[in-house]
Amino acid sequence: MQGFNGRRWARKGTKHCKIKFMCSFLIVCIVHAYKVRKEGFFLIKKLKTQIAILTENNLKGYILLSVIFAAGAVLAFAFHGKGAQEEEIKLYFTDFISNVTNSGTDAIKTFNLSMANYIQFAVVMFLSSVTIVGAPAVLIYTLVKGFSFGTVICCLFKAFGAKAFFIILCAILPHVIIIGPCCLAYAFHCAKSSYGMLAGNINLKKSLLTPLGFGLLFLCIVSIGALAQAYIEPLFIKLISSQFV
Repeated sequence: MQGFNGRRWARKGTKHCKIKFMCSFLIVCIVHAYKVRKEGFFLIKKLKTQIAILTENNLKGYILLSVIFAAGAVLAFAFHGKGAQEEEIKLYFTDFISNVTNSGTDAIKTFNLSMANYIQFAVVMFLSSVTIVGAPAVLIYTLVKGFSFGTVICCLFKAFGAKAFFIILCAILPHVIIIGPCCLAYAFHCAKSSYGMLAGNINLKKSLLTPLGFGLLFLCIVSIGALAQAYIEPLFIKLISSQFV
């Protein structure tokens, strides 16, 4: 008959304690994850509600800026003629597709460059919101951006013909469908704030805080578009590379 082995019982006790600790820890993690998920769903639902209210209350303004942007694009199609710009855009996209296919892209660098552009846009819009000339400046800026966008699209079709659809779908559309509405919405609220200052309807404090809050929301949403530019669009471009390289 073996005698009492204290070390063996100590090891068994330690093992049981570890199992109990791991089980308790796992339960706490599951409960915490459930609470975080529940709170996350609540915040998303609240954000969706606020966006729906904003859209409903400012729908006419959003439509107005969209029409101005579209007018700029139409003007680009109407007055654009063949020239060096078309060749430059063709060369740019051809080289871009070739580089993505052969050597890939630096996703982090692409993301940082995209966010730098969006931050620059947000700063310009914010500064326009605190000046009395901001409202007409936003309208002119939107028209010019529409013209620039239309010029690029027009050059793509003239340079690549029907193949331009592939470039638009894979290299432009994924981030534009996210960023475009955000840019127009933020530009409208900045113009609205500027107009309110001009009309004397809002004070300086409100004219600063409102665009600032919308600007932070704008940057959070467009970061998704920047991620699409950095990680998703290169994958799509590789799928169509055989058409251009």
